[in-house]
Amino acid sequence: MRDAAIGLAWLHHALGASLRAGWPMDDAGRAIIDVSAPLDEAACPRAGTRDFFNRLRHRLLSALERSRSLAAANGRHWPLPSAIRFLVAQDGAATAALRFPAPFQPEGVDWLEASQPRIGPQALWRGPRAEIRDVRLGYRLAFSQVEVDPPARDVRLIPVFPEVRPDIGVTTEIVWDLPQLCESVRRPGGYDVVNCTCGLADHSGLMSLAFVAHPDDDTVVWEIDIPGHRPALHPRWRDASGFLRLVFRRADYEADIRAMLDAVVNAGTPELPIDEYEPGRGGCTFESLQDLAAKNQWSRLPLLRPGVAVEFRVAQQDFMLFDRRPSRIYAPRLFTRWAASAAFDRWADGFLPGRELEVCRRARCDQAGEAFAAVLRRCFAEGSTAPGVTVCYRPCSDHRGHSSAP
Repeated sequence: MRDAAIGLAWLHHALGASLRAGWPMDDAGRAIIDVSAPLDEAACPRAGTRDFFNRLRHRLLSALERSRSLAAANGRHWPLPSAIRFLVAQDGAATAALRFPAPFQPEGVDWLEASQPRIGPQALWRGPRAEIRDVRLGYRLAFSQVEVDPPARDVRLIPVFPEVRPDIGVTTEIVWDLPQLCESVRRPGGYDVVNCTCGLADHSGLMSLAFVAHPDDDTVVWEIDIPGHRPALHPRWRDASGFLRLVFRRADYEADIRAMLDAVVNAGTPELPIDEYEPGRGGCTFESLQDLAAKNQWSRLPLLRPGVAVEFRVAQQDFMLFDRRPSRIYAPRLFTRWAASAAFDRWADGFLPGRELEVCRRARCDQAGEAFAAVLRRCFAEGSTAPGVTVCYRPCSDHRGHSSAP
């Protein structure tokens, strides 16, 4: 609910009063958008706005379904909400609200709500909610038995880092993703530094990468989106937005990750050898970690090959091009700072694949696209992140194949 409210506040910053037009108002002057059922053309004639609210509704229900599945696994039951609505105030403050059928709705509470205050233009550039320096990474080894003959077991690493939730190894399936950590030593970018044991981060509610910067030869920086990492973070961050910044001495960072690697490859015994590392990929992650430890090669690499020309455009599919050819890289893998992710989300929320972008929306979409490209250029210029790499945004008027905007 909190993430939905944040998304509404971001969109209001881009679209203003047009987001609130045509909806009934409550006594406080807030637009009431009822999405208990998917919006149709009669309820919301504007296709882009309708698609946006229906997507937001779908994401909210998907998150609730995951929680229901976890509850069912523990012998508990609770239903989906009977009513869902979004409230948008004139100043841009946004609220997501749910109501459950009796007897699941708390007594005396009409709606369960999560709110987000107005987000101003400075939001993309605000600093972290907290910055922690001289960080060290720790771990706890954990094992699970494997039904094979002869006996063996899988190994995982329970994360220990500043602001981690204290019960992370007991109430969650969240673990260090050691291959991703090792890669983050060598090159900057977006990484699943924490992951679900199954290898699909969103199965544990992790919805964002950690953005890893190498600003100089002696420093590594993480910027962690709080809503996207909330299941791994201390409860004090439960209602927070923005990001946390962790600053490492490079020597400490390498030493801590090498210690994890050594612990994993030496975790087996003659009686109980290691079958796999969790999260595993294709059944050979443990062998690849053994190979990495044996080679002991940790050379530094740039994020992208020097001289690459990166281009972004509004397109139905291929919105990112490398040297004018479509790239299949997941775009957030290129982000080394939280500001790049925030700017990308602001641009990407301005269009939807498969629909023509309304002429009246193209200028606003182009403005957000240019701002995103400028942030990414600044990230790439930091240290030796991406030497010789250029980034540009192609305005909507320069090409065909537009997508829609809400």
